[in-house]
Amino acid sequence: EPLSSIPETKAQREPAKISNLSANPFHMSGDVDFFLFRDQELNKAILEREQKKAMQVHQKTTVSSKVSTKQSHLRRELQLEEEAEDRELRAEEKQMQAFQQETAWKLAMTREKKMEPDTLSSYIDQKRKMFLIQYAVEMKRSEIRRLESLASEEEARLKEAQKSLEMDSMLFDEFLRDNDTNSVQAMRL
Repeated sequence: EPLSSIPETKAQREPAKISNLSANPFHMSGDVDFFLFRDQELNKAILEREQKKAMQVHQKTTVSSKVSTKQSHLRRELQLEEEAEDRELRAEEKQMQAFQQETAWKLAMTREKKMEPDTLSSYIDQKRKMFLIQYAVEMKRSEIRRLESLASEEEARLKEAQKSLEMDSMLFDEFLRDNDTNSVQAMRL
């Protein structure tokens, strides 16, 4: 068909919209009627204007007075927040002071014996001695374990040798009995 100057009707355009809806990521939400919302806001603004017209001059407020009341309200909220923060900081400081006093008391009570001055070199020497002692103890333990395993192996060998010796002595006794019987029979003949 040739293009006509007659605009398309809404029904003719709708199938094209439906196919484009899936391709277009931007769409109107179905659960909110934006046009109704716009109309409600417009009606609210008109109602406010009507109420202001009915007010007397001394009852009306200016934009600057509205802003200043908002600012004073915000200032008051900020002031309350700052006071709350100050109270929290004071409470934390009191807790820290109590903790420090308690720690100082504990240190004073535990300082009964004379302690060496803690210098870095004495600390390192002390740690070195502790390491050497722990190392020596561990080496001795490993040597004890090694010797115990050697002793158990030797005991097992001794038991095996004892069994072998008992078996050999039984075989030797049997050999002697056989030899005696053979020699007795040889004398009889």
